[in-house]
Amino acid sequence: LGGGGGGGDGGDNGGMVGVLRQQIKEKDDALRYVEGELLGMRSLFDGKEAAIRAQMEVEAGRHASEITQAKVEIEGLKSENEALKSRAHNTDTAMATKDAQLEAAKVMTAAAEHKVVESQTRALVAEREAARLQKALDAVNSALNLSAVNLSAAGRGGGG
Repeated sequence: LGGGGGGGDGGDNGGMVGVLRQQIKEKDDALRYVEGELLGMRSLFDGKEAAIRAQMEVEAGRHASEITQAKVEIEGLKSENEALKSRAHNTDTAMATKDAQLEAAKVMTAAAEHKVVESQTRALVAEREAARLQKALDAVNSALNLSAVNLSAAGRGGGG
């Protein structure tokens, strides 16, 4: 009977091995399923990554174009700014010239006004001198008239 018991043990081991093989097969099938899902996800991820990379390249190209356009606009604005600075400088120079001309005109006007005042002063002095000379002449004429009257009276008085 001992041999039979040994045979029974062998049968139990065979059943255990069968159960273990079944469990291993189920786990292997589950792992294959998960591996398939992961491979599917990987494929999906790779596709999305490629789409994102393509989108990024398109956007990079668009941004590069925008950057180039912005640089062109900046250069245009720099050129325009330089032209405005030059025009402002020319305007400042013209204004400075006009200011200098205005100052020169003011100086010339002041000199002319001074000459007018000098002329008016000389004319006033000349008028006063003429009036003084006229008074002196009038005084001399009065003295001559008085002398003539006195001489005439003396001549009439001496003769009579």
